[in-house]
Amino acid sequence: MASTSVPIILGIDFGTSKLCASLWIDGNVTILENSRGEKKVPAFAVLEQDERTGKYRIDIGRPAKDLSAVQPYSCLFNLLYFANTTEAAARDVITRERLPFIYSLHEFSPRFSCTLAPGKPTVLLVLLLAELIRDMRDQAELKVQKLIKKCVITVPTHWNQSGYYYLNQAAQMAGFQDIQFIHTTKAALMGCMTKTITPEFAERENIFRFLVVDFGAASCSVIMYYRKLDQKTMTQISQIYTCPGGNFLDWKLLEHCADEFQRQYGVNVMVDCASVHRIRLACEDAKIRLSTAKFCQIKIGNLKNYGQDLAYTLTLAAFEDICGPVVQTIIEQMRIAIQAVEGSSGGSNSLRILLLGGGSRIPLARKLIGWAFPGIMERSVLGYAEEAAALGAASFGGHSSYNVARTTRKTAVPQPAPVAHQVTYSNRHSTYD
Repeated sequence: MASTSVPIILGIDFGTSKLCASLWIDGNVTILENSRGEKKVPAFAVLEQDERTGKYRIDIGRPAKDLSAVQPYSCLFNLLYFANTTEAAARDVITRERLPFIYSLHEFSPRFSCTLAPGKPTVLLVLLLAELIRDMRDQAELKVQKLIKKCVITVPTHWNQSGYYYLNQAAQMAGFQDIQFIHTTKAALMGCMTKTITPEFAERENIFRFLVVDFGAASCSVIMYYRKLDQKTMTQISQIYTCPGGNFLDWKLLEHCADEFQRQYGVNVMVDCASVHRIRLACEDAKIRLSTAKFCQIKIGNLKNYGQDLAYTLTLAAFEDICGPVVQTIIEQMRIAIQAVEGSSGGSNSLRILLLGGGSRIPLARKLIGWAFPGIMERSVLGYAEEAAALGAASFGGHSSYNVARTTRKTAVPQPAPVAHQVTYSNRHSTYD
């Protein structure tokens, strides 16, 4: 059992497409696996109606994502994006990307409803966020057999105050009493420092700068950090450079497949939100499979109004043609970040590139970045690149718990905890009538 003298801390990397969590227990940080053996949980929710009671409940995670393939008009996803955007921008994204739900803003509270199911209730965004966080807490408490009161949650580097407000409210609703936030890139770097990028490693290799490339779903963030000779800390020394992330790549892949279906079968699948969603899921799966295969088949059975199965074999070469421009945009931002601080602390020998986030699994991203910056991409982080931010979030919370000068934040006041600016070393369901 864990020691009672030090709090158990849950670190949550709350991404646009997935959640990943880790636990700080007595100075050790480990990735949390849920009851299904998953380390990463899809940020999906589905409204399901109980046939006996007639009430609706929220199903989340992998079961919800799988169910959305057959019930696309009951699913909700990309929730983190909608916590930090305007009503006009949210509606524009839903229309442009053919998302199968409706966004509305009522009394300053974002909420969702299903496109073709007017009888289903509207659902508050903060409640959906809370259900996802609560599931992480339930799984963690099941593992350690103790109540967990403190969490550290990652947030995108470009977030404004409204995003913090909704996520803070959601964490309180999930039962946490002590809530902190840390930028995803900073958490990812700190996660690397708990694994392979140790102070001893940096001193041995004479590395003073780290370019963190967080290739996430919503965006790719590029930030330069600097390590001082006499300190075990990393300080940000560049502005934040951003470019499109994995969702943009998914959309380009979806458009490519839709064009192929149009060419082969003469049908325009882009006019139907349900069909678009099913192809979107198939493209996400294809992107993962093509990280280890030369080709994969995208097959969509019994699409609405078409009366036939649609199938297309996507080759790795075609996928890389689609990926190429996206990766080149990232490389250009990396060059700008490096040039902006060039000469501040030595040449390229003192620099390492840390490619992190879900996009790091794409072979073309690794290959092109390796070619563009020969000898300075740190490959030791690639084995845990998707888990680094979660590890760093828990580690940050653990280290901060030893700071006796830290003031405990009162959770009764709905204000987010400060964001860290320096890096140092059983399911529940809500029901509705």
